[in-house]
Amino acid sequence: MRQAIRKGIEKLGQIPMLLMLRERYLLLSDKDQKALNLLSIALVIFLFYMVIWEPIHRWSDHQQKAYVNQKSTAQWIKNNIDQAREFEKRQHLEAKQDIVSVITGSAQRMQLRFSQVQPSRRGISISFDQVAYQKLQGWLELLSTQYYIEVHQIRIDLLAEKGLVRAFVLFSR
Repeated sequence: MRQAIRKGIEKLGQIPMLLMLRERYLLLSDKDQKALNLLSIALVIFLFYMVIWEPIHRWSDHQQKAYVNQKSTAQWIKNNIDQAREFEKRQHLEAKQDIVSVITGSAQRMQLRFSQVQPSRRGISISFDQVAYQKLQGWLELLSTQYYIEVHQIRIDLLAEKGLVRAFVLFSR
């Protein structure tokens, strides 16, 4: 390893430009040589500061500010998590109440009569003892396309009378 370093230094010493600079350096007076040495040391320190130290310092400051910001955001979330959960519960209850009014209102407009309406954890269930299949299909399509209320589960039984069915529909939003 040391031999490789020596060979590298010897090769550098054979570069014509460096040989010329060395000759000029040796021709300078002792006072000028010391001044040039001090200037060279100052230049190396300046380059170290500008190329290595300053970018690392800037990056470090940026990371510290980002850390403080993330820490304060995490603290804010921790302080407000209960309020957010309560808000979510209220929104869910309001949505359930809203879905009932939308379903019942749209059914009345289409002249559909259901036998049972029952809110549940999974959504709202509606039962029809006797309903025209075409009206039921149109109503379900209206709820899906206009109000974005999805049918989670449906059961349809044919009745003896042509075109009439018994239906159970579970909606979710």
